[in-house]
Amino acid sequence: MYIPYEGQDLSPEEASKNGELVKRMEGVVMQWTRQIRVALGDQSQPNIAELLCPIDEYEFWIYRYKNLAGLDFQLKNKQLKHICDILLMSQSAYIRSFLNLANEIEEGMKQAKSNIEFLQIVKEPCSDLEKTISPTEIPEVVPALLQCVRTIWMNSPYYNTKERLTILCRAVSNQVILQCIRSVNLNYIFEGNTRAGIRISQFHTTNSDVPWDLDVGPIFNHVDSFVQRCRDMIEVCEAMITFGRMDDAENIPKPRFSGTRGEEFEKICEKIEKDFRCHLKEIQNIQTTILDVKIPSWYDDIFRFRIQMKELEVIIENLIVAVFEQVDNVEEGVQALQAVFHYAKRDTIRPLFDRKTVEVYKMFGEEILETKKDMVEEHLNLLPGLPHFSGRATITRLKKNRLMQLMKILDDAKWLPPCGMGDEVRIQYDKLLITMEESVKNLYRKWQDTLEENIQSRLDKPLLVKSHYKPGLLESNFDRVLLNVCREAEYWQRLKFEVPTVISTVYNKWSSLKLLYERVLTVVMDYNRVIEALSSEERVLFKELIKVCDKKINPGLNKLKWNSDVSDLYISDCVIYTAELDDTIQDFKNCNLEIVSICEKIADTPLFYIESAHVYDLMELDTHLVKCRDEALIKILKFYDDIMECMSVVHEAFENYIELMGTHWALYIHKIDSLVEEAFKLCVRSSLYMMYEILHGDGTSAPSQLIKIHAIMENYKLVFEPQLSDVATLLSHVLVGLVQIFSGIPRLVEKFHVAHFDLGAFWAVIERDGECNRLMDMINE
Repeated sequence: MYIPYEGQDLSPEEASKNGELVKRMEGVVMQWTRQIRVALGDQSQPNIAELLCPIDEYEFWIYRYKNLAGLDFQLKNKQLKHICDILLMSQSAYIRSFLNLANEIEEGMKQAKSNIEFLQIVKEPCSDLEKTISPTEIPEVVPALLQCVRTIWMNSPYYNTKERLTILCRAVSNQVILQCIRSVNLNYIFEGNTRAGIRISQFHTTNSDVPWDLDVGPIFNHVDSFVQRCRDMIEVCEAMITFGRMDDAENIPKPRFSGTRGEEFEKICEKIEKDFRCHLKEIQNIQTTILDVKIPSWYDDIFRFRIQMKELEVIIENLIVAVFEQVDNVEEGVQALQAVFHYAKRDTIRPLFDRKTVEVYKMFGEEILETKKDMVEEHLNLLPGLPHFSGRATITRLKKNRLMQLMKILDDAKWLPPCGMGDEVRIQYDKLLITMEESVKNLYRKWQDTLEENIQSRLDKPLLVKSHYKPGLLESNFDRVLLNVCREAEYWQRLKFEVPTVISTVYNKWSSLKLLYERVLTVVMDYNRVIEALSSEERVLFKELIKVCDKKINPGLNKLKWNSDVSDLYISDCVIYTAELDDTIQDFKNCNLEIVSICEKIADTPLFYIESAHVYDLMELDTHLVKCRDEALIKILKFYDDIMECMSVVHEAFENYIELMGTHWALYIHKIDSLVEEAFKLCVRSSLYMMYEILHGDGTSAPSQLIKIHAIMENYKLVFEPQLSDVATLLSHVLVGLVQIFSGIPRLVEKFHVAHFDLGAFWAVIERDGECNRLMDMINE
């Protein structure tokens, strides 16, 4: 306080008579009064919003005691007392109120000293609380601190009010909050250590309550706010696990989907994760406000974050619905559920996930019902390609294994939530498995009842038999009953059933019998394929060659039986002779096709050609036609030689059997000879028609200019050079010239010395051909 020196040299009586001096002293006293009142009024912490602890409360009272002690010391100053005496002598109205403040200072010092003495007992518990590392250690320290607070409440003359105790308890709560904040590393949590963040936040939400029979509102406002923010942080961590796959406890793989839209669904999941990380970045940027209960902006931030999470949840729900539109069976259903399982941790998505789980169990139930229906239908209908009894048993076992596989898939999915439909389906499944196994056993018993005692006698049959339905073909003569019994036994053995004793002797030979059966069947199929490739006419032609093959096969029709030792040589010979016959037939057919192709080329071969837009002299035209005929002759002879080469191949195949074939060989040669004759005729006809079009036109265009003729006037007569009769003679001999091409080509019947009943040479037949002569007449018109 400011103490002036004015009036210190005067006595109180003298100074009190000086009115101006008294007024100045009163102003000083008024200033002192204001200062003291401010100091006395400072009885609580300056900022309640700060998280002040019991130690702060203790230090505050030390600070207050020092302030009041300083004021008390100044009030005992002699100069200050002199001023007070002057104002007392002058009976100033201000001095009484000032002197009363001195008593208040003394009382305040007494209060501060008492509070300091009592608050000292909380220093040690507060220090222990400050040393805690984990929130789990706080409950062990807080009771001792609260006991000290209760001691202060019960014994302190100034701290026994509800308001003071509330302030002290709030300080305890604040220190608990600060200790919890120190244990939370938000950067560590946002790096992906979500499980650690959840554990820490759960410790704060479960171990931070401090029970006390007081007005808990003012005391625990900050604690409640902090606990709520811890819960908010748990919510953020759970969202990081669900949407961001940020889990330090396990590696959550990316969702994978099958089907044609699998890639589309995976891109949606990637976008969800990308959007979430953007939202999380916003939270991370304001992480300093998350646990600071003094900053209210966090409530807006977490509200916005929750809205963003709801938007992502809607996208995921639509995704799950779209995924299950592609699901058709249990396997796909479980795969789809597994892909979206980590999203199901959200409370809003869990009901939809549960419904889809029920749908998968319904699919399994439909599989069970379908299996029951199939079992009924299979007992009524024969299954092609499978034995009558063991075939049904095999199908039943396969369906049973299928159901067991589906159940295993569901059992292995431990993560699936339990549902009533699952229990109901499992009961149906267990019943059906028992029914299916009993059905298999019944089929086995029925098969046993059909077995004969002396089934081995059925092996006493020849290997082969002539077909009754397709004459000329062979059939395997293995007994059908025996074949079915052995096949039944083979399937039953695969199903882990014993082979009955009555057929064990035969079945023990089944491996060798089966091999022999398959080899005989190969011979039959090869032989039949060869025979069926022949027409009825060709079979007559190949009769002698077929007999040679039949001679090798005949032992299987008469002597060799299924219960005898059949040598591999017999089967090999049958295969070789059948293959040789097949090769001969293929060569025969290929040669025939080649001959037909050559004949087509002959028919399309022009015997002369006329250059377009060129007008010939008569001699030039004659020479040109001769040249064309010579060139055509070379081509025709080449084609004829090719035909003879093909015929030589056929002749070589039948050479040793021609005498035995009788007229069949002659008929075949006549047929090919007629084919060649017709090709020659067509060749000549097409050439003559071409000449006709040149001379007369084709009906749409005018005739071409072919021969150059000079018209000369001699003796008043028109003379043509060359003469028209010469031109007519040249054109009338066109057919004769073409026929000469074929004059040196012998007929095939002559080449192969086959009786031909005077068919006439190729050139003679062409010369007499009616069509050729008709075309020639048209040319000469």
